[in-house]
Amino acid sequence: MEDEIGGENTVQVNYQHGSREIVITGTNVVPEFPLHVVGAIAEAIGIMIVAILTRSTLLSKKTY
Repeated sequence: MEDEIGGENTVQVNYQHGSREIVITGTNVVPEFPLHVVGAIAEAIGIMIVAILTRSTLLSKKTY
């Protein structure tokens, strides 16, 4: 059943008294963040790491 206002889905399960196990099959995991957002965050972290390492390497090679 889908809530028309909130767009949420509800599952109602009818079972016999005394049932001890309910198996739900055919489910999918929905990622909390879209894959392109995760990729962009990983790319930004990678660029920051390269920038920090490059800067520290250039600063250590300075001659006074």
